[in-house]
Amino acid sequence: MATFLSATDLSFRLSNGDFLFNNISFTTRQSLTAIVGANGVGKSVLARCLAGDLTLDSGSLQSSGDIHYVAQNAPPDPSLSVIALFGLEPALNAAQRIEQGSTESQDFDQAAFWWEQAVEFMAACRTVGLPESLDVRRSVTSFSGGEQFRLMWAAALMARPDLFIFDEPSNHLDRDGREQFFNWLKNEKRPRIVISHDRELLDQVDAILELTPNGMHAHPGTVQEYLKERDQRWQQQQDKLDTARKDKKRQARQLQEALEKQQQRSARGKANAEKTGLDKLLRDGMKEASENSQGQQKLLRQQRRTQADQTLELAEQEREWQEPLALDLPDSALHPQKTVLSLNGLVTGVNQPNHQAISFRLNGAFRLRIEGPNGVGKSVLIKTLLEQYPAIAGHYHRWVPTVYLDQHFHHFDPQKSAIENLLQRQPELTEQEGRERLARIRLRNKKAEVAFGQLSGGEQLKTVLATELLGPVTPQLLLLDEPTNHMDLDSVLALEQALSAYQGALVVISHDEPFVATLRLTHRLRLPEANLIELG
Repeated sequence: MATFLSATDLSFRLSNGDFLFNNISFTTRQSLTAIVGANGVGKSVLARCLAGDLTLDSGSLQSSGDIHYVAQNAPPDPSLSVIALFGLEPALNAAQRIEQGSTESQDFDQAAFWWEQAVEFMAACRTVGLPESLDVRRSVTSFSGGEQFRLMWAAALMARPDLFIFDEPSNHLDRDGREQFFNWLKNEKRPRIVISHDRELLDQVDAILELTPNGMHAHPGTVQEYLKERDQRWQQQQDKLDTARKDKKRQARQLQEALEKQQQRSARGKANAEKTGLDKLLRDGMKEASENSQGQQKLLRQQRRTQADQTLELAEQEREWQEPLALDLPDSALHPQKTVLSLNGLVTGVNQPNHQAISFRLNGAFRLRIEGPNGVGKSVLIKTLLEQYPAIAGHYHRWVPTVYLDQHFHHFDPQKSAIENLLQRQPELTEQEGRERLARIRLRNKKAEVAFGQLSGGEQLKTVLATELLGPVTPQLLLLDEPTNHMDLDSVLALEQALSAYQGALVVISHDEPFVATLRLTHRLRLPEANLIELG
């Protein structure tokens, strides 16, 4: 299969002068390729460099055509309309002025572009699942996250690139949207690159490129094959590090033993010389020869020790494996008959109802998933339960301590450090107590002082859980809104493990099917019908 993109020795520096990535090389072919890696390693920056949105510090790129990058989120500009996102606003405005009677030649020149593009615009909207009655003057930010992605996807189709790069494309899509996008990826003939941790999506790719602090690793095959190869590589790096550590200890021990033996021989030689009555000149010559020999041996031992130190330092630098996340949730056991959440005729929405009235009472450690298409108001329902939105009708009650975890950690200040966020939300703690709590989740010393927004997704998750779940009151109900959207694979796996041991009740919104499959659901609530289904 022909190579489409060839990257050689790419480097990108941050504003502080540090390299985000350095001297990475790889190729992509006329196929579906995934780029994976830990949060913060530079995947999105790399993608923007490939598309020409950012400038590399060094390296060379060769491609067989134009590249179009689709970001994780639409621009947060409330004034940006749908038609402006597509770059067609001046042409549409001119066409509408002509309809109203304009005879200006400039309007006809601009309107010609709209008349040429209108059919393609509607076709792109149909491809991505947007309605033909779409209000093109509506602000992009007024749509749900999944709808915003569909708009950016349609705009990418209109751009007619030779290569698509999608950054976390499935984060906000509902089940129908995911299937629609996955089918398009499968059938599209042009090369496609996806940056993703979505295991369903990664199972469909032809190759995986793993970006690490030490370079880029190519893995042909699925996500399971990639994880197996990655773990084998990590084990080899760990074995090399263990061997280097043992060698350094052995060299240090041998150096000490040799020094002690040399001192003993020197002492015995001096005593024998004095005992046998050798003249001073001969004794001085023997001493000088001995010292020369000792110096040569000492230099050799020092060289060996330096070599062992360098080997260990190199092994430490090459090791990519990081200590696994430990997310031990507190004991929050519930009595099976304890009422946790009750809703009576509850209707939620912003300005207008999103769904039918909901009524139920759930007891004990239930696990409820809220389902429904994009824009149906799943997040609004959870935020209403948290009293962030008023109910349109009905009422509800939470009977146990509750914690909310959303995909963006909006309730944490990205500019403040982990310890500052923790103390702000747990003011009863002293700074020492807060640091001890962060140390329990391996955020120690200077790491606790890093700005929350600069921590990796896994580190942010640990900070949130340490802050919200390890407080003086143990939460017995977790409300989770797409919690895995911005986590890397290892963070998702750690969260799955933690939630599998959690003994409290759980309400979750998630389109991540492999993640949901680990939660042992007991109920499903489908919107907008408001049907509650008890699972066997």
